[in-house]
Amino acid sequence: MTWLEAVPAVLAALVFLILPGIACGWALGFRSTMLLALAPGFSVSVIGVGSTVAPFVGLVWTPLTVAAATAAAAGALALLRLGVARRTTPVPRRRGRVGPWGVLGAAVGPAVIAAWFVSMVGSPENISQTFDNVFHLNAVRYIQDTGQASSLTVGQMTNAPYYPAVWHAFAALVADASATNIPVAVNGANLAIAAVAWPLGCIALVRQAVGERTAGLVVAGILSAGFAAFPLLLLYFGVLYPTALGVALLPAALALAVQAVRLSAVDDVAWPLAALACAWFLPGLALAHPSMAMALFAFFSPVALVAWFRAWAVWRKEWPASRRRALLWTAAGGIGMAGAAAAWVALRPSPGAAFWDPVRSIGGALLEVATLSPLLVRAAVVVSVLTALGLVLLAVRRWRGPAWALGVYALGAFLFIVVASFPEGLFRYLLTGTWYSDSYRLAALLPTVAVVPAAVGALWLWDLLAKRLPRRRVLAGAVAAAVLAASSQLGSIPDLVDEARASYTMSDDSPLLTTDEAAVLDDVSRLVPADAVIFVNPGTGSALAYALAGRRTSQLHILTGPRPPELVYLLLHLHEGGPRVCDAVRKLGVSYALDFGSKQVNDERRPGPGLLLLNESPVATLLARHGSAALYEITGCP
Repeated sequence: MTWLEAVPAVLAALVFLILPGIACGWALGFRSTMLLALAPGFSVSVIGVGSTVAPFVGLVWTPLTVAAATAAAAGALALLRLGVARRTTPVPRRRGRVGPWGVLGAAVGPAVIAAWFVSMVGSPENISQTFDNVFHLNAVRYIQDTGQASSLTVGQMTNAPYYPAVWHAFAALVADASATNIPVAVNGANLAIAAVAWPLGCIALVRQAVGERTAGLVVAGILSAGFAAFPLLLLYFGVLYPTALGVALLPAALALAVQAVRLSAVDDVAWPLAALACAWFLPGLALAHPSMAMALFAFFSPVALVAWFRAWAVWRKEWPASRRRALLWTAAGGIGMAGAAAAWVALRPSPGAAFWDPVRSIGGALLEVATLSPLLVRAAVVVSVLTALGLVLLAVRRWRGPAWALGVYALGAFLFIVVASFPEGLFRYLLTGTWYSDSYRLAALLPTVAVVPAAVGALWLWDLLAKRLPRRRVLAGAVAAAVLAASSQLGSIPDLVDEARASYTMSDDSPLLTTDEAAVLDDVSRLVPADAVIFVNPGTGSALAYALAGRRTSQLHILTGPRPPELVYLLLHLHEGGPRVCDAVRKLGVSYALDFGSKQVNDERRPGPGLLLLNESPVATLLARHGSAALYEITGCP
């Protein structure tokens, strides 16, 4: 399949990612740039809340359900806006607009991200050959089969009480609306998240710092494509699709929070409406992945401190008239901090789940932060130089920029240094356990904290160039944008794409699903009845028969617990036949089996000799074989 044939899936992804959010943002009073920039986050809240509520009101998960959820959310937000508007002074509408050259320049970054994504994935039908993808792909099929996409129900496929399933609900919508297979729908959804949601969020965040500037729009759009650590890293490592969705939304969430505490360089709505918008944005972020809500709380803390100190300076001048207001807001801030701390503890994984080891020395981690190449080889020279320049400008106040950006950057850099280089122990767990003490997850947060300083540095140079060439300002700006777009791609991004490309390539020795195994799954869709259950050892990739061939398997993920004793027994003894084997077969309801050999993804050690010896078993009949991969019917247990 070509990417041209995958266009319906990409368009469906854009519709679900943008249109519900446009309706919600319009209801809240946002217009123009910010309306579009916030749309993905509002849309994810519609999908997250809608999918959670749907089972309780008897609705199945379909595009029509999303339409109903959008109408309900937009209507409720419009009513709330009317109530807030009666008590606040409206923000005057700005008449300035971004011209076509600004839009074109801002679109360069998304286009570059899309090009790298296509290069990394290859065919739109390719899948990530990684451990977690067994769950992700099967969860999309599970939503299609059950008609339920709630985070409270999707985890049931692996006996888990909860799993953040908004990404899966989104991918299932794309598959249903575009009438395409799951791999194409997944790639279409991820392309929209990486090349649209993330750049729009970067534009929103930079806009809070530098104001309504065409040059700021262009620079932010271009710089969104200048980081290897996101969006491509999490679409390769793991794969961490839900976390990637949350990180893509994080800059826009932080932009809203900045506006809510009145630190924005440009206000779109009155601050109570910005706070209301934050309240609606947060469910989508938390349901995408709870750790991203914690990241927002963490990065908002420097913003809140700056807002409090500035407000306190004003209150002191008006004391005692402002005393009551000062005490009330200080108390509210304290309560908010206590609530955030409680959530930090409650939502943190157990120490056993936060098991990732440090991977660098302290010096190595510092160098990787400075060069914006965390966990990678080559430095992102241009973007790291711009970031350093921006930090200096913010620190010496030569740029009328946001003090909060320094605090946000310092916190993000510190968290990565801790997770990447500090020894295992209570301190490291307390600070980074929220992200499983995983260096990759915190590396992916660095672009969010670096994009504002990098934009400040780039815009300072941009303005310097414009002053030197006043008569050729437009031409100079176009050349500068082209140079920034090209030079920002040097270094770690090509390295990452080259490395990641292998994880999306199917071959004779792929780690999860080989070409022979894929050929057998094609036979499964022809030879196995739709209501049959296939016995598998999921670490071999055979559990993907559910996602890719539409046939239920005995396990839907590698990590499933607790496993029934009959399943464990058949993994060891299916080939032997006999009464006990047949009793287990009947109890589990399996009637077919897949032998995908002994090789398991991530070198898993979950033995399944009962499947490996079926070629000599009296209990099974061979139906299809390609290389060492085979499909059997269990015929010895009438």
